[in-house]
Amino acid sequence: MPELETSNPFNVEYPTGKFFVGREQQLLQLKELLTSLASGVPSNLYVEGKGGEGKTSYLDRIVEEARKRDMLAFRCNLDIGKAAEETIDTIIRALLRELEQRTHQEGIEADWSSKEDSMLFRSPRLQGIRSDDLALDFKKIHGMLNDVGIRSCVICIDEGQRIDSLALSAIKNSLQSVKLGYMIVLSLLIDEKNADAGRTGRDLLNDLAIRSGDPGASRFFQNASVIGPFDTQVEAEQCISKRLENNKIKFSQSAIGLIAHIMGRHPRKMVILAHRAYEITKRLGLAKVDEEIIDDAFRKEHVELVKETIEFKGTLSSLAIKTYVEFAKLDINVTAMEITKRMFPELESEALASISTTIQSMLDKLAKKKFCKKLDSGSYRIPQPEFAYALKLVLGG
Repeated sequence: MPELETSNPFNVEYPTGKFFVGREQQLLQLKELLTSLASGVPSNLYVEGKGGEGKTSYLDRIVEEARKRDMLAFRCNLDIGKAAEETIDTIIRALLRELEQRTHQEGIEADWSSKEDSMLFRSPRLQGIRSDDLALDFKKIHGMLNDVGIRSCVICIDEGQRIDSLALSAIKNSLQSVKLGYMIVLSLLIDEKNADAGRTGRDLLNDLAIRSGDPGASRFFQNASVIGPFDTQVEAEQCISKRLENNKIKFSQSAIGLIAHIMGRHPRKMVILAHRAYEITKRLGLAKVDEEIIDDAFRKEHVELVKETIEFKGTLSSLAIKTYVEFAKLDINVTAMEITKRMFPELESEALASISTTIQSMLDKLAKKKFCKKLDSGSYRIPQPEFAYALKLVLGG
């Protein structure tokens, strides 16, 4: 019997790898695209989502799935503020490194890096980017792959919102000329500002295309895949339980479920909270994490948030506390009247209207804090799951 592991498996820096769970609809789409690529019909993809929701993990899974089909596949990262030439250089160098590793050749990346002295490639010899020359380089690389029996290449570009717009246009134009063999996957970060404005990955691509003067650069990505919190509670719980396989410290099922609930099934936030709970349990010499430890971990992980909630509680009436706790239980946008009806289901319409006015003023007060946002529709929502749990933990305790 293998010795049980005692190291903390909840580290956001660990590659997801064997811990990957869920994303069934996205994987179904991916397999269709890879099948199409293998048959000679490439179709490009962008992957959108907020920070920590699993875009990079999904790109790694794309690489894994492509390699299973004997395709050349890799993931590369883009830095902020790089010019078009540097962006292309980053992508091509990553491609050539993967080619060297896969084919056991040497000197190909070095040839590209020699720039004007390159014997194989045209683009690094030139000032600026010319799509025709880049197309010839992609054809040259595809020929090298074909020589060793590799017909397809999947290029996953992380932090794709950083890509220089002219580089995006050049890649699009060159690969449209090549036609066969390449599939580009671009991940796009939807930050809070864009999310609040209702902007999508397609909107970000359109912005890049407009800046490049090439509207087709957006349409080059025909397919979209949205990565958000896990679709179901079961998938979220598997994210935790899978990491605990063969580990000495266990989590009760209720503790696992609580982590998923507290963090709104958000992958990175779940792993961070579970990491904290694991460390507390290990320090106490215990063998199992329960709900009480999860609450303790939440308080330690969100010290300032809990402190702010406690201070806020001191300014509240009993009705306000009851209102906020009821509001925090809901994972939907709600109006003051809807909360009033939930709290006082036995009251007549006239009394409900009067109390609803009072509760609306309380929600307006909460909206002045980060705990709540008032929408244009007149409804209210709690923007982050940890805000909701802080309210329930402090006000309901």
